[in-house]
Amino acid sequence: MEEEARQHPFLAFLIERNLKHSKWNAERYPRDDRSMRQLRATYYGLMTEIDHQIGRIIGLLKETGQYDETLIVFGSDHGEQLWDHWMIGKGPHFDQCFHVPLIIRAPGVEMDPGRGRVVDHFTENVDITPTILELFGAEIPIQCDGVSLCPLLTEGAIQPGQFFRLLLLLRNLQKKVLRRGRNLVRLKTVQMQKLVEWSGADKSI
Repeated sequence: MEEEARQHPFLAFLIERNLKHSKWNAERYPRDDRSMRQLRATYYGLMTEIDHQIGRIIGLLKETGQYDETLIVFGSDHGEQLWDHWMIGKGPHFDQCFHVPLIIRAPGVEMDPGRGRVVDHFTENVDITPTILELFGAEIPIQCDGVSLCPLLTEGAIQPGQFFRLLLLLRNLQKKVLRRGRNLVRLKTVQMQKLVEWSGADKSI
């Protein structure tokens, strides 16, 4: 834990806050090995329950002849650290927090070439709305921050730089952090590269 915290004062602050002051504090959720194993087992059990219920929905769609005409989108808003990096819950720049599933099964024979394809481009949940709108043949309003993922559904190419992301993380902690003299972290993702830049620091990760 000490080695992790030494990477940057802000990360040390997050670990301390997670242990002592968050809803996941150690008094409420003990950090011993048995408790953490139970936490992960419970989480995996919930994932299995979701898988089962999705299977029931797909089974009903197939039984009623609606499967080939239904757009199916499965995603998640964030991941969980589950004691990785000495923290519980969602949090900073680690993959456990923001590397979430996105499965899209669109109807139509024009989608057949891309079925079963695994894509490793950086995308965001804001890309889901423009994707659905394009699939329905609707106009994508200027208010949409994301971009359509339809080219990926048909084995099309993504333009270089199209998925450049710049995020300010943990904005709700900004005032608390600055009062403590700490720095915020910026996350840049360009294609398959991830750069974590500590504001005010001499090094990046």
